[in-house]
Amino acid sequence: MKVELQRLSEDATVGSQAGTLVFEGVVCFADSYPTPPALTPLTLTAEQPYAQSAAALYASGRMFHGPRFQGVVSLARWGEDGTEATLQTLPTDDLFASTPAPTLVTDPVLLDAAGQLVGFWAIERLRYGVGT
Repeated sequence: MKVELQRLSEDATVGSQAGTLVFEGVVCFADSYPTPPALTPLTLTAEQPYAQSAAALYASGRMFHGPRFQGVVSLARWGEDGTEATLQTLPTDDLFASTPAPTLVTDPVLLDAAGQLVGFWAIERLRYGVGT
């Protein structure tokens, strides 16, 4: 099925083609998901192990995230062009005082943990206290 999403002006009618196309795609329906592609090994240039654990970097304050956002479980290795780590999902029942069971489209804490990998990588790759 072809799908188009258009941004319509206030005076446009549905199906009038008077809008701005913002997305188009093809939706395929099936009885099951397709077989995922095979995983390929991650190769890193100038690969090295991390000198410190994620727990040690959180505890030292170099990674300032409190327990609610400490989603990086372990740091396996890093290189000039990437890093390998293990992340975990954390409970979401205490994210918002107003909603104990939020309905989320994606996990914001897990996304934050993925972003933290840039910080972990920078700690290993760059000298502390030196800009450039």
